[in-house]
Amino acid sequence: MLLPKLKICFLFVSVLVLLAACSQQQLINKIVPEQDQQFAKQVFEQLQQGDYATLEAHLDSELQTADIHSTFTQMTAQFPKVPIQQVNIIGAHKLELPNQTQYHLTFEYEYPQQQWLLNDLIFKKKNDQITIMGLHVTPIDAATRHLNDFTFAGKGILNYVFFTLAIIIPIFVIYVLILCIRTPMEKRKWLWLIFISLGFTRILFNWTNGQFVFQPFSFQLLGAGFEQTNTYSPLILQIALPIGAIIFLYRRRALAVSQPKKQDI
Repeated sequence: MLLPKLKICFLFVSVLVLLAACSQQQLINKIVPEQDQQFAKQVFEQLQQGDYATLEAHLDSELQTADIHSTFTQMTAQFPKVPIQQVNIIGAHKLELPNQTQYHLTFEYEYPQQQWLLNDLIFKKKNDQITIMGLHVTPIDAATRHLNDFTFAGKGILNYVFFTLAIIIPIFVIYVLILCIRTPMEKRKWLWLIFISLGFTRILFNWTNGQFVFQPFSFQLLGAGFEQTNTYSPLILQIALPIGAIIFLYRRRALAVSQPKKQDI
């Protein structure tokens, strides 16, 4: 009976680690279906080619103003007159509403001679109909593109402290999870596993400017993580107090069920 329980517990830990380690691109692919990503790319192709009639057919009524054609023309002028080298989706947000789904996608268009465009599209899907709610085209230079890069150059002591904690806390939590798995307990071990795996009272640290925010009524898987809206946004480190892990370490001996000693005959 012990072996199956251990397998279940180790599977639980593995799932937690995998969830914490999901790449940004994998998350984007899960959030936004491929056909919706292709629709967004087609919108910018139509904009670049000056196919405004097709765009206006999908445009929200609030955006269909008298000067919309002029606005489209200004956006088209932002596209370099050279072939695109690469297109990457670098940000995705999804909002599920009772009768519709809204998306906000951010693309990076790369051109020769260090030219980039940051293109944003906001649209909604309702009854298989797509409506464009927002459209933006922004030229980006090399300095802006690398403004929020993850680097230790020029960083202060707080960056090193938060980076160290973001590594140590998950290691500590996983260590205590393994201890919990190996500790014989009468009941509710699964509750302890959940309690240990979560950190409480998050602190969000902006890697670029060193500012931080407290979120007292919140939790964080494995006690640490990070988020970044897109490549151009600052990296936000997230750490939380591993209260469950600390309490379990303190109470481990009291919770452990004593094992009967084997007697030699």
